[in-house]
Amino acid sequence: MKVDFIFCTESGYLEPMAKLLAFSIRNFGGQFSQSKIFSYSPRKSKRIHSSTVEVFEELQVDYVDEELNKDYKFYPIANKILSCAHRENNTDSDVLVFLDTDTLFLDPPEILNKVSPGEVYARPVDFKGIGTDRNYSGVNGEYWKKMFQILGLQDRGRYVNTTMDDQEIIEYYNAGLVITHRSNGFFTEWKKHFEKVMQADLKHKRKRIRNTDQATITASLISRDLDAISLDKRYNCPFHVQHKCKNEAYKVEKISELIHLHYHYVFSNRTGSNPLYDHLQGFEAGATINTKLLEYGVQRKMSSGEILEADFRSMINRVKRSIKFA
Repeated sequence: MKVDFIFCTESGYLEPMAKLLAFSIRNFGGQFSQSKIFSYSPRKSKRIHSSTVEVFEELQVDYVDEELNKDYKFYPIANKILSCAHRENNTDSDVLVFLDTDTLFLDPPEILNKVSPGEVYARPVDFKGIGTDRNYSGVNGEYWKKMFQILGLQDRGRYVNTTMDDQEIIEYYNAGLVITHRSNGFFTEWKKHFEKVMQADLKHKRKRIRNTDQATITASLISRDLDAISLDKRYNCPFHVQHKCKNEAYKVEKISELIHLHYHYVFSNRTGSNPLYDHLQGFEAGATINTKLLEYGVQRKMSSGEILEADFRSMINRVKRSIKFA
C-alpha cells in the first residue's frame, strides 16, 4: 500500500513547524516513514525560504511551489483543501493523509493499514463551535441548513460527540488530520463544495467566514456517501486542553499514549518556554522532539507585535462574553 502525506507550508511561522512535522514522519512513522511527503505553498506571495527547502531536501520532502490559491488568498485555510485536491488528482498512491502543519507524530500511524475504499478517517471536533444539534437550534442550525440548501444535500442523521465538551452534534470533524482512500474522490469533492459555499458567501453569525473547511467535510461525506470513521484519542490530540476534557473516550493521561499530537500555539508564547517539556522528556520520541523544537525554531518567544495582537484578541473575547451573559 502506498501512502502520501500532505501539508502546507508558507513563509513565516509555518516553516519551522513543517520541518518538525516532516522529521517526525521520517523518524517515528514506522512502516510509513519512507512514504512520500508533499509540502504545498499555494499562495504566490507566501513562498518559503531557501533554508527550508534545503531541510525538505534532506528529509526527502517534495515541495510543490504552485499557485493553487488564486481566488481565496484572504482565507489561508483554503490552502489545505486546494492542495489535497491537487494531490488526489496527481498521484497513484492508495491512501492520502492531510496534516495540519502544527502537528507531529510520536508513534507509527498503524491505522493507515485499515483504510479501505468508502472510508474517511477524522477526529470529531474538540468543541461544538459552529456545530449544531440534531434539532438545528439557533444560529448554528441556520448556518447548516443554509449550507445544505446551497449544496442540494440533506442531513443523513449521523451524529458525533465532541471530544472535549462532550456535546452531541451532527457529524462534524476536525480538519487537522484527514485520511482517505484515493478511490473515494473525497478531496476533489471537498474542493467542489468548499468553492460553492464560498461563492455563495455563506457566513456564520457576525458575518464571519468560520470553519468552512470543516463544515464542508460533512457535506462531502454525505454527497459521496462515505463512512466517516472517528479517530480515537491517540490521533490529532490537543494535549494542552486535556484539562477541559469531559468526554471519557478522549481523556489522555500521558502524552506518551499519543500517536499524533496537535500542539497548536503552545510552543510559541511570551517566555519562549516549552510547557510540554516534562511530558515529552519521559520517553525517547518525546525527548527527541524536545530537542528538535529548539533546533527548528518551533519553540520561540512571541514578538511584541504578536503579544499585542494576542492581548487585543483576549480583550475582544472578554467583551463578547460579557455581552453574552449580560
